Amino acid sequence: MAATDIVRLAHALALAAASLCLATLRSDQAGGDPHPSVVFLAQGPADPYFDRFATALRERHPQLFAGMRLQALAVPDDEAGFAQALRAAAATGPRLFVAQNGYQAQFLRTVLRAPALVFSSQSDPRKLGVVSGLAEHPEPSTGIWINDELDVKRLELLLDAFPSLKVAAVLGDTDWFAGLGPALDGMQKVAREHGVTLRLFHADSVAEALQLLEEPRAAQAEGWCLPRTQLSLDARIARRLVNMGKPVVAGHTPDVYEAAQLSYAQDRNFVAPALADLVARILQGEPPASIPIQIPQRFQLAVRVSDDPRLPRISSEVVRRADLVIR
Repeated sequence: MAATDIVRLAHALALAAASLCLATLRSDQAGGDPHPSVVFLAQGPADPYFDRFATALRERHPQLFAGMRLQALAVPDDEAGFAQALRAAAATGPRLFVAQNGYQAQFLRTVLRAPALVFSSQSDPRKLGVVSGLAEHPEPSTGIWINDELDVKRLELLLDAFPSLKVAAVLGDTDWFAGLGPALDGMQKVAREHGVTLRLFHADSVAEALQLLEEPRAAQAEGWCLPRTQLSLDARIARRLVNMGKPVVAGHTPDVYEAAQLSYAQDRNFVAPALADLVARILQGEPPASIPIQIPQRFQLAVRVSDDPRLPRISSEVVRRADLVIR
């Protein structure tokens, strides 16, 4: 096949992906309307996060929900299909978009210039160009910045829970190291105050991380902090550390059910209701530029108490401070 034919084929496939995505639009109201009021960018044709958002909107704003057109657009993972799908959806003239992550929000704001945008993002929306400020801002965007800056506290909890530790390690990926900045100073200060040597390890895949744990320098670490990263979402890393007899503090509460002895995380149950409230405020006439960016204010310490002979016991003081204790 000639190179020009390959290019044509790729373009045709991208257009087909966009058409398929538009065909999978789910509408809770006014099924099949070509001009939806709100387009929610979903991850797949059956996204439970969309269901939570729609339920919150229905329960908290029933009159508004009854008269609006809410649709979920299942966006593809590949860059070309993603861009094609969003351009096609924007052409239908929705009143506003709801984005689940910073990448979606950045594209909608900086490329498509969406007329109104509600978003959630783990990345700083200012750095993404979604808004220029966290209070009032000129951009027609508002949302939630899931600003996870808890790694200093996680390390402190690990050292408080296991006071006999002398060498502690932190495992991060490229994105985490790129944004480390002041957190490193804070972690080093906590380590000095506890008389502990702090070691940093870098990996960008689960396979790379598991191989790294076999190295002597990693094996010397007596306890591990796993920041909230794409890498740490995979429970195999925490399970391997527990099998090695190493206590772990994680950035995801579900990790405590899987393997980790501790987790300290933001309470994100408020995100779907908060997004629903923001959408309602905009549809009722409030300019998104006047609505400050929200940041989570509630946090949860979870601990798992077990008799696993491979692991040291968590100090009773930390167990008493926990919001969730799993036995």
